[in-house]
Amino acid sequence: MTRTFRDGYMGMPPEDASRTQLTGLHTTQDAYGVKVDDTLNPIVNFYGDTVPTDDCLFWYDPNLDGVISGSTVKNGIDPNNASQNGTWSSTPSTGTDSGKTYWDISTHRLDVGPSNGYGFTTGTSNAFTVFTNFKRDSMTNSQWILFDYDGTFDGSSSTDRGIFCHLWSDSRLYFDTNADGGAYNRTYTGSVLSTNTWYTLILTQSGGTKSIYLNNSSKSTTSSNSNRTSLTLGSAVGKLGCPYGTSVDSKFTVFGAYNKVLNSTERQALHNAISV
Repeated sequence: MTRTFRDGYMGMPPEDASRTQLTGLHTTQDAYGVKVDDTLNPIVNFYGDTVPTDDCLFWYDPNLDGVISGSTVKNGIDPNNASQNGTWSSTPSTGTDSGKTYWDISTHRLDVGPSNGYGFTTGTSNAFTVFTNFKRDSMTNSQWILFDYDGTFDGSSSTDRGIFCHLWSDSRLYFDTNADGGAYNRTYTGSVLSTNTWYTLILTQSGGTKSIYLNNSSKSTTSSNSNRTSLTLGSAVGKLGCPYGTSVDSKFTVFGAYNKVLNSTERQALHNAISV
């Protein structure tokens, strides 16, 4: 699915007044053969037009113009969809590094839209990418994304971890998915993280097959319960930053997802865009 930015095109003909003629088109160039300006797409406006946006489901980012109002953060790929607005449990402080703005997160949690409300393909045909860019200030036990399996967050690994990722105290990355009420599919790296270092993190899954890319370098992983290949997401809101538990104690510049496994060209373009 391609997100569409339809409002405000220059030279829009009268028959497009209903805004129905541009469905499925991403840019003014797609529509009329002449690229005018894609400032209505805040992601392209900030990162440039090489960043992949096709099949992007969400992009929460302090760098994007017009997406933040107080404790509210709009989904940069669909900023007019109020049902996907995120709300901070408490608003984190921000800073800048190499031209990128970051959220400085400890126990701050960004509650976003319903886990099953973004368009992730579920079941055994699932294929998705989630990503972030972060720097660890200390190696505390923490997480950065939690999309729920059964509609209720109850602290149980086997009923919460539809899509879940740890940044753990052992310097490893843990990618847990496909909770089914009895167990979940886990993939994890060796000790690969250091403090005070920026990393892009891109996680992909297709069915029960996973990959973890750190600074766009594929990491060696170990897996368990890989027979859990079906993704189910419930109606509970997605949680980003510090979903629960101990302090994350890390800085983040972006949280995002795609409803596909990014190919190598797309991964490189995403890494180049969001890295600090």
